[in-house]
Amino acid sequence: MNIYCEQCGLRPKQTGKKWCYRCINIYRRKKSGKVCLTDIPQNYLTASFEDFPDTKDLRFNLSKDENLYFYGDVGTGKTHMIYAIIKYARAILFYSAEVVEFTRLCSEIRKGFNGAGESEYDVIKRYAEYDLLCIDDLGLSSNISDFAYLTFYQILDKRINECLPTIISSNKTIGEIGKMFDQRIASRLGLFKVIEFKGLDKRKAGVK
Repeated sequence: MNIYCEQCGLRPKQTGKKWCYRCINIYRRKKSGKVCLTDIPQNYLTASFEDFPDTKDLRFNLSKDENLYFYGDVGTGKTHMIYAIIKYARAILFYSAEVVEFTRLCSEIRKGFNGAGESEYDVIKRYAEYDLLCIDDLGLSSNISDFAYLTFYQILDKRINECLPTIISSNKTIGEIGKMFDQRIASRLGLFKVIEFKGLDKRKAGVK
């Protein structure tokens, strides 16, 4: 007896259904036709794949739900690309897709630890369940508490185990991230496809 989703073949079917929870929800969003882009920052409303002609295969990577690691110097367009992806994922793929800066993620975790925000369980659950999660500027600050690190590790590990795609951007290589955090993070990131962003600071040319 095949217990796996007949749509994606990756996750177990929902009880009494042919598809998994994720595929059912994507289908429902597609059928409703509702797309929300109101939370996209003003600077990134026009973000598009066409701004990066060297990444023409990225749509294919997204449709295959690959984990991606964007690496490059400050200003090379990593965040711009992330918002182009968020717009595409929501409007074309009908994914629940979210972007969070790593420092903001750590702040949310810290608030929960201090009893001023969501609990650790709720933070992990929320970020672990998005169809697509983009984490921007990983490693921008090395001042990360052990609790925040552990929570981030659990989010990343759960997403990988559930075959949910994650995109991470950083100005550091995966090896450098491993030295900042530890080799468990580097080992998980070693499963990601690395896309290097090169060139001059695009902010000077109007690309954020």
